[in-house]
Amino acid sequence: MVHGDYATICGPHALDGTTNYEVYKGLYSSHNDGNYHEIAHSLNRQFATGGIYHGLRLLTFADNHDVPRIASTLSDPRHLYPLHVLLFTIPGTPAIYYGSEVGIPGVKTHDDWPLRPALTPEALTDQGAHPDLLSAIVRLSRTRHSVADLVGTEYIPLSVTDHQIVFRRGSTGVAVNADDHPAAVAIPTGIYSDALNGNEEMTGGPAVEIPPLWGRVLVPQ
Repeated sequence: MVHGDYATICGPHALDGTTNYEVYKGLYSSHNDGNYHEIAHSLNRQFATGGIYHGLRLLTFADNHDVPRIASTLSDPRHLYPLHVLLFTIPGTPAIYYGSEVGIPGVKTHDDWPLRPALTPEALTDQGAHPDLLSAIVRLSRTRHSVADLVGTEYIPLSVTDHQIVFRRGSTGVAVNADDHPAAVAIPTGIYSDALNGNEEMTGGPAVEIPPLWGRVLVPQ
């Protein structure tokens, strides 16, 4: 499902979800352009209070069998990491296309077959240019399963700059940093446990540091 009003075909009366191509586009281009305002606009339009798809769990993805592999789409491959933090923490059901968990390349040509290679586990090891990405995705998946708010539908924007975005999922705070150096962001005052980073205890307020090219999932204590 590429175009159309997802709300007319998804929901309790219809399909459980459909592919969210608007968010797909924003995930990669907001990194390539150094402009998190783009993905923030899409998330606000779709999922914030009063959003056109508020309450829906659409399928979110970074690539699939019809579009170029995300490792070939991003201008800076280091952005694979903050992009996947977003993928696993924004509203929707995240999907990983086979092989992209280790960053195999794939560019669409006159047909789609370069995007759909036959792969063995050995081929994944040989072709994947980013083997560390798999452990990051496993970590993100476990965090998502352990934090109930991330599976919910509530999305509350807090702040956004070109390279940082902060939002709430229920009572859980999420902060993502696309810069290659730590960044300080403001989150509501309180004591938090960072579920993404070993349950590190954090004190919320005007200056919480976010690691470079990564994020935090802050569960209030």
